[in-house]
Amino acid sequence: MVKKEIEELTISIITRLHERYDKLNMDDADYIPLVKSVIIGAVDFAEDLELSKAQQNNIKENIYSYARCLYLVGWLNNIEEDEDIDMVRKEGMDWYDYIYKNEKYPR
Repeated sequence: MVKKEIEELTISIITRLHERYDKLNMDDADYIPLVKSVIIGAVDFAEDLELSKAQQNNIKENIYSYARCLYLVGWLNNIEEDEDIDMVRKEGMDWYDYIYKNEKYPR
């Protein structure tokens, strides 16, 4: 049950953070690393509670997927009428993944 509660709390935090990102038009290079910090904090807490590595990885994957999907909804809201939605979705996922991993924009 603890795993579920960690995920639910973290998802709630990320949801509120995303609302702030939208409201303030935060920069992706600021917002995405903040999300990463929240996810790392959740996994660290799971480790402190001695949840298994598999449970920790599952928490990380579930929360990461949620946060990326939330980001992609906004990304896709900016699609132009003549753009290929699958290509735009892939670009958004690649953009998010790169910034998440490197904490800066691609060059």
